[in-house]
Amino acid sequence: MKNTQKTVLQGLFILVMSLSLAYSLPIYATDLLVTVADDDGTGATPYTLSWSILQANENLNTDTIIIKTDVNVTGVMKILINSNIILKNDNLERSISGADRYRPLFIKSGTVTIKNLTLKNGKAKGGDSLLGGGGAGLGGALFIYDGRVIIDNVKFVNNNAVGGNGAKSGFYLGGAGMFGDADGQGGGGLFYSSTNYNGASDSNGKMDNGNGGGFGGGGNGTGGFGSANFGNGGFGGGGGFGSGEGGFGGGGGGSDLEGGDGGFGGGGGGGEENGGDGGFGGGKGNGLGGGGAGFGGAIFAMNGTTTLKNVSFNNNTAIAGSGVNNGLADGNDVFICSNSLHSSASLCNAIVNQCGNTESIAIVGIFDSICAINVGLKN
Repeated sequence: MKNTQKTVLQGLFILVMSLSLAYSLPIYATDLLVTVADDDGTGATPYTLSWSILQANENLNTDTIIIKTDVNVTGVMKILINSNIILKNDNLERSISGADRYRPLFIKSGTVTIKNLTLKNGKAKGGDSLLGGGGAGLGGALFIYDGRVIIDNVKFVNNNAVGGNGAKSGFYLGGAGMFGDADGQGGGGLFYSSTNYNGASDSNGKMDNGNGGGFGGGGNGTGGFGSANFGNGGFGGGGGFGSGEGGFGGGGGGSDLEGGDGGFGGGGGGGEENGGDGGFGGGKGNGLGGGGAGFGGAIFAMNGTTTLKNVSFNNNTAIAGSGVNNGLADGNDVFICSNSLHSSASLCNAIVNQCGNTESIAIVGIFDSICAINVGLKN
């Protein structure tokens, strides 16, 4: 009887361990093929670029995304690279285009290699407001939030970073985001415009009803005139109406009293008594909102380490946003953000290396090193 019980217990132990091992096995790396050209940036359509990035983000190891068609981005890219990815062509000339309206790529984290591609016609346009500050336009083709990034044999052509406008006609009261307008009292966001008192939705699709937007979200503006009940913007989000402060890249909220300060590159919110200060490169508010900055026509590096190997730049531009006080524009090709620039750049600590035959470029910041062609490069 004891031997039978022992055998049963051993069998149960083996079964439990087998199930545990099965559920803990890693999802192994794979090749993902991009064969659908038009991409709305939501990841909903199989075999688009955003869908492939979404699949790779869910895997544990390094995935390779192979571009087998010229890609045309037709909507704001809401799927951010957030894992270890190699993005390359299929040995034919391939391009990823922002269609003169959208930024094609945003790297949030990971070890990422982009090679043998052309990134063209990208546009990072900061959002607009009337009373709030304009949002910053940062990185027309590529925004690097963090990560270890290798850009190998890539051409950047006709990309633009354009600051958002303050003092724009209409019912715009909150601060604008890095993409979204402040179409109401809530702040615009990284992906969406606000439409009412709530801040624009964040990267998790949540609107802000509290004291500040999440990543990519705008601050709420539920207070109304004369109230101090407002929210600050999250990363890329504008502050809510009522003196909300902009997050990184977001404009300050407007107010009938004191305007909110803009985040890095964001314009200050307008206030009847005192306008808010713009962040680095953002115009000060004064009655109406200040303009946002345009930085990094092709690439904006915020954090992490980026290596440029045999990279070329052609006809990329940075354009300032207008407002009661205009924003600034700089770094037509590359903007390397460091925390020494300004208090609003406290989140910045980017390192960019130049390797191989990378051409002379219009750059803000200093390359960390000019390295040998193969130093630190793989894949």
